[in-house]
Amino acid sequence: GLDPKVTLEMYKLISKINKEEKITIIMISHDINAAYQYATHILYVGDKIFFGKKDEFIESDLGKHFYAFMGGSDGGNN
Repeated sequence: GLDPKVTLEMYKLISKINKEEKITIIMISHDINAAYQYATHILYVGDKIFFGKKDEFIESDLGKHFYAFMGGSDGGNN
């Protein structure tokens, strides 16, 4: 794993590449906080499947349940 500082730098670099080069980046992560901060879309594969915009996942019952299960709040909505 990466230490928190290097992880943040990596996410910033990937985000910069995405915006400047206008390329799609697919990342696999269990870090839901980073996904909520940097992703535009979420693919969730588990007992149910979800693919859609980040905000749609955050507002869905599945997203709220998953985020609470992972120890988060609710994506910063409350």
